[in-house]
Amino acid sequence: MGVCAVSIRHPGIDQALAPQDGLYSVLSNDGRRAQPRVVGSLKHVLGLSEQRQQVCDALLDPQTAIVSLTITHRGYCYDPVSDCLDQALPEIEADLRAPTVPHSAIGLLAWAMAQRMQRKLKPFTLLSCDNIPANGKVLQRVLANYIEKVQTQLGADGLLRHFMEQYACPCTLVDRLTPQVHESDRELASQLLGLEDAAPVVTEPYALFVIQDWFCNDRPRWEDVGVIVTPHVAPYEQMRYRLLDAGYLALGLLGGLAGCSTLYQAMQRPEVTLFWST
Repeated sequence: MGVCAVSIRHPGIDQALAPQDGLYSVLSNDGRRAQPRVVGSLKHVLGLSEQRQQVCDALLDPQTAIVSLTITHRGYCYDPVSDCLDQALPEIEADLRAPTVPHSAIGLLAWAMAQRMQRKLKPFTLLSCDNIPANGKVLQRVLANYIEKVQTQLGADGLLRHFMEQYACPCTLVDRLTPQVHESDRELASQLLGLEDAAPVVTEPYALFVIQDWFCNDRPRWEDVGVIVTPHVAPYEQMRYRLLDAGYLALGLLGGLAGCSTLYQAMQRPEVTLFWST
């Protein structure tokens, strides 16, 4: 049991984690002090560009129950205007021409699902872990668009129906600030741990993780460690937009008028703090 982490586009993170046997620290910083915690759940750290065969082997492992994705709109290859696959992206154009050697996350997943169907392996759950609204629905939509176009080339006629009937794509909400790591953060991690960490994660103490209860394979009991597992994620998304994002917008506008360039600077202004507290 464990996690196999894969870097699809940028090899930097896997190159940083591999020499550390996948270990990294999480620095929970409340503005006054940072508390480190070493995470050891990563059993393998791979890069698609240099370790394609190992990545493919992991996707086709019968014990692989969940494939999670933390990517952007560009990573989903999603066109929000037409609500479908963005076929104009270079990586999608390349994958449509050669779907058996994919380079995009969408192409890689479709290839793996075709292989698992042919080998009669149990489907894995596709778990989106990012802040894109209705992320599971977005993933299901673009995968269906892509599979429809390449299933014959993959030698897997019927893959689209198999995907829609057998694979789960639950929506999630992940709410925890993880700003970009700077050299000062790496130095702080080294001081607190007494050893060097090339890939620390800096975050706030607060965390909210909501997952739609829709799985087609085994899953950990995440609810035992504070995750909210619910039939519907949309109400939590609405709560975030109305409370958190609206608050950010108000702070940003007031801070901008006061000459601040960040929300942190805005919160140091007494007049902004007074507005926020009232």
